Amino acid sequence: MGGTSLGGHERGKRGDGDLTRARILETAGRLVAECGYASVTSKQVCERAHVNMAAVNYHFGSREGLYAAVLAEAHDRLFTLERLEQILAEGAAREKLSRILDELLAHLHGPRSWHVRVLAREFFSPSGSLDPFLQEKVHPKARLLRGLLSEITGIPQGASQLDCCIATTMGTCMMLIMLDPAFADSLFPNLAGKSVSLDQMLKDFIFAGLDDAAAKWRARPPEAAAREQVRQHMTIYPAEAGESGNGRSAVSRA
Repeated sequence: MGGTSLGGHERGKRGDGDLTRARILETAGRLVAECGYASVTSKQVCERAHVNMAAVNYHFGSREGLYAAVLAEAHDRLFTLERLEQILAEGAAREKLSRILDELLAHLHGPRSWHVRVLAREFFSPSGSLDPFLQEKVHPKARLLRGLLSEITGIPQGASQLDCCIATTMGTCMMLIMLDPAFADSLFPNLAGKSVSLDQMLKDFIFAGLDDAAAKWRARPPEAAAREQVRQHMTIYPAEAGESGNGRSAVSRA
């Protein structure tokens, strides 16, 4: 009986700690969205979250650690790696991308939550936390998306043309998602209440662009294909270019 009671007590303490951590994270996210990271102090977060002043350091290590957690949470609320892997696990490639776009574009409609505004602030005015955030959260998801777009277009993952496909596909969605709703309504007054039409047009636009990129890749002249093969080889095996001392000239000769 005593052991069971103690175990329940410890679980209760952990549960309370998890709730406190979540409350701090939510409060910090809202404050950063409103004011920007540079203007938000740990004291402000603790006061608004109604927690002890030491709670930020206890749960996150520092103010910087808290902001890193806010960025990670914000990106996961947009799309988690687990959800992306789940979508990619079954179906045809174009169907997978369509489902990904549907879930992303759902963030376009209704009030912008704090996670969208936090990401917009970080992407357009980066802090010192951007690089670790990109490595931990953005790049793993981007690698999966790169593989999917390569499958759809037939463009190899190392080709610069595929980077263009990724930039236009995700950039189109993210810019609209991060646009302030009031500004968007003022700029596009006739789109009010037309969310379904807008979503479908965006998807049609993206797929048309990918199809055009795929057609141009298939139709490229042999000399361009040879140059691209050499460039990809040098990207994958940079040491060979360094040893020969003429990696760049090899590309130009091809």
